[in-house]
Amino acid sequence: MNALQATHFYRYQTCEHLDRLERILFQNELYFPTAAQLNDPADCRPRIKYPRFFGTLRFLMRTWRRAHPDARLRDVVKEYPRAIGGLNRFGMKRMHQEMTKALHSLSEKTRVLSMSKRWDNMNLWAKYADNHTGYCLEFANTGIFTKALEVEYGDVFELDVTALTAARDAFPLFVRKKKADWSNEDEIRLVGPTLAEPRVRIEPAWLTRIILGKDMRPEHRDLIRRWAGSRNPPLPAVQAEYDAVEQILKLVR
Repeated sequence: MNALQATHFYRYQTCEHLDRLERILFQNELYFPTAAQLNDPADCRPRIKYPRFFGTLRFLMRTWRRAHPDARLRDVVKEYPRAIGGLNRFGMKRMHQEMTKALHSLSEKTRVLSMSKRWDNMNLWAKYADNHTGYCLEFANTGIFTKALEVEYGDVFELDVTALTAARDAFPLFVRKKKADWSNEDEIRLVGPTLAEPRVRIEPAWLTRIILGKDMRPEHRDLIRRWAGSRNPPLPAVQAEYDAVEQILKLVR
């Protein structure tokens, strides 16, 4: 199912910092981490295609022209041999390294809220909800969540920076690409602008349910249920249980 056709999205969390859940429930704020805070070191940081000399030269001249919109033809003629000389001195290997470093230093500041299309993903409960002792938030596909992107899994994504007419052209290309190693997460994501505010306000009704892990500690379960009941509007809290016969997770009130 395409992410935008899903009715709900799910975010798995641990009980390590319940103050963050309290903020979501009563202040209606979601924290968007940067790509640098995510556990995939390649997230939003694509591999840069090894540049060719003349492609890089054209790229540098386009960049220079954008930085000097009032430049005359004679200025361009003077800049062209300077760019060639700079490339010859710098070398393409060093250029490749610097282009990678420059793009990643910017793109790793991209704000990403990771979610999944399923509440019953056993791998995600184990990995992101502290082995079923955490919880899972359910969000309706409405408001800002209609802008969710479905992650595309496959081979290493390689970006040809020199083919871009502007840096912003790269943004939609790499924010939804991940290696096939991560495909069992069925991830969808909300992506915020680079350097944007880390917290985003949502409407209370967009958070529709909280699912408690099957092995959540009783004191955490009781506290979260109290919070959910005193929220405005009250938030349904359901318990996940493992059905040993069917070998699946089920929900109970």
